[in-house]
Amino acid sequence: MIELIGEANAAGACLVSACDEIGICLRTLKHWRKAFLGDGDGKDRRKGSDDW
Repeated sequence: MIELIGEANAAGACLVSACDEIGICLRTLKHWRKAFLGDGDGKDRRKGSDDW
């Protein structure tokens, strides 16, 4: 999903519109990018998750 949103953005779509199209908010995209592309480890840190 991160890659698809990036491709849509590169083609001219705004990030908010691209996120709306798949049913997430921009903040969720930012969390995903940090967890999976940045310095995060990809673990779900929400309270109650299996990774927490």
